[in-house]
Amino acid sequence: MSIILNVAPEVEQRVEREAAEHGQDAATFLRRIVEERFGVPAQPSQASAPKPDFFSEESIAAWQAMIDSFDEEDAEEQRATLTLLQQVVEEDRPGQRRVFSPGANPPALGETPLSEA
Repeated sequence: MSIILNVAPEVEQRVEREAAEHGQDAATFLRRIVEERFGVPAQPSQASAPKPDFFSEESIAAWQAMIDSFDEEDAEEQRATLTLLQQVVEEDRPGQRRVFSPGANPPALGETPLSEA
């Protein structure tokens, strides 16, 4: 398809200047702009995998099941993990100030570690 445009001389000069800046002649520059603006959008590839829907009922149920499984973990394992974490924090801490009381037992599950005075 061929189109003839009548534009003001100032517009023609601007088109030619911008086309030259892009290393193109005016016709190629304008054709590219028209194709970008009015061209047919690219169709998504049939081979591309569908994106997961993290808010679907199935996804939410899977997340909830995973969160619920945290409550079912062995309490003794959680206590051992807390004790190890406290030791690592104390060993890695610069200076003499301790974060956890020396020899203090970790709080029982469900207890608040800080005493309320």
